Amino acid sequence: GGINMLLGHSNTAKTTALVLTAVDAQKKGHLPVFIISEKKWKWEHAIELGLEAEKDANGQWRGDFIFNDTFDYIEQCTDFINNILDAQEKGEIDRSIVFLWDSIGSIPCKMTFEGKGGKMHNASTLSDKIGMGISSRITKTKSEDWPSKDAPFISTLVIVNQPWVDLPDNPFGQPEIKAKGGEAVWLACSL
Repeated sequence: GGINMLLGHSNTAKTTALVLTAVDAQKKGHLPVFIISEKKWKWEHAIELGLEAEKDANGQWRGDFIFNDTFDYIEQCTDFINNILDAQEKGEIDRSIVFLWDSIGSIPCKMTFEGKGGKMHNASTLSDKIGMGISSRITKTKSEDWPSKDAPFISTLVIVNQPWVDLPDNPFGQPEIKAKGGEAVWLACSL
């Protein structure tokens, strides 16, 4: 019922924690929805950690989850999340959902992808799409009047993110670790 961020440097088990969240979701009957934008996904690792999935005759991994790794920019990811939330609201997905995004800091906005923007555009897009859009939709699913006979299920978003170091503006200051993509996503997180 909230947004959670796993923030850390490379090789600190962020994706492992994400997969273990999916394993727990499967055990509880929730639907894991993978949004893979970092392109470092390894099915063997996920299976080893307990994700229930099998390869079909065409070599595609199947199971009780939705998996998408075809994203080029942020807006595609957020549109995908909104489409899944729409399906849940309409009753087409009749259970709780756990969105698992790996990694929000590894993908540009459409403007940057097309060579017309930069870091500030990425942060602005995340602020608009997550901070002012998806965040309110996810949070609404845990409100007192939300779980009802018409909409009894909640949604959660777990984000893997990478940090960057903001250097001090004076010799006596301390560097700060910040989340990629600006502060809007970090501020929207409940954990």
